[in-house]
Amino acid sequence: MANVHHGAGWTLYRADYRETLARVAETGGCDLIATSPPYCDARTYGAGVSWGMEDYAALGDAVFAALRPGGHALINVDAPVREWRPGFGTERGFHPWRLMLDWAERIG
Repeated sequence: MANVHHGAGWTLYRADYRETLARVAETGGCDLIATSPPYCDARTYGAGVSWGMEDYAALGDAVFAALRPGGHALINVDAPVREWRPGFGTERGFHPWRLMLDWAERIG
C-alpha cells in the first residue's frame, strides 16, 4: 500500500480509496473515515480526474463497508461554481446535496 503512517492508536492510509477502505473493512473496520475526493466536474487535480455520481456511489459503498457500527465519515465535497442561472452571477451547484441524498437513500 502506498503511504501508511502509524501512531498511538491510529493508522493513516494515503492511497486510492478502493485499496485503503477494502483493507480497513478486511481488518474489522474503523470508527472514523476522513477523505476529500475529487470535486464533481470542478477540478482535475492535474491528472484529468473528474468524478461523476457513479464514482461517489462507489465511494459511499466502500465507506459504509469499512465503518464499524456507530462509526462516522467526514467527506469533504463541493460543487462547481458557475453561472447556472443567467443574471444571478456565479452559484454553487447542488452536487453535495445530491450526494448526501443518494447515500441516505441507498446506504442509510
